[in-house]
Amino acid sequence: MASTRLTAAAVLTVAMALSACAKDTDAGDPPAPPPSAASQTPQDPAGADVPPLNERGHLVKELGEEAGIGRGEKAATFVLDRVEVSPGCAEPYVDGPDSGTVLRLHLRVATGSGPEIARALHGLLNPFNFAELGSDGVTHPAEPGICYSETERPRSFGTNQQYRMTLDVVVPEASGTVILATSRLEYSNGWEWTY
Repeated sequence: MASTRLTAAAVLTVAMALSACAKDTDAGDPPAPPPSAASQTPQDPAGADVPPLNERGHLVKELGEEAGIGRGEKAATFVLDRVEVSPGCAEPYVDGPDSGTVLRLHLRVATGSGPEIARALHGLLNPFNFAELGSDGVTHPAEPGICYSETERPRSFGTNQQYRMTLDVVVPEASGTVILATSRLEYSNGWEWTY
């Protein structure tokens, strides 16, 4: 009989302890959820904070400001130094395009130790990834410029090297915002420069 009372008292004590623990965890407001990915500040390839993305999901850059892909030692960086409007064409394309404006994009590139990132740069920095945000707010895909010469763009990018290159693209307007867009980045869909 005494053991039954002891067992009942032990069960009652355990039950009271469990209910007290349950009340302690339910006390107060629930913890705040973690911040959403959209509200977090993205990071550039070197891991530093970068400005928030604009409404098109792009990083806004000034001419001469560094951009890049990858992280750490494997990262590659590039700079759009200058946008030359209607640079003129050499023979045999002296007249230029039938419509639109030729933009000559002057770029500097520095690769890191990652061969896969150096290879990705060749696909990224080509005329088909560029567009122009026009004065009407419409994004118009760029076309390769007919003045373009393969000698102005490396055939491939090696690791731990630096390059200077130009790309010619044809866009509808002589001023606006040039966009380099891609869907393969971890933290943005591309970059924009106003010229």
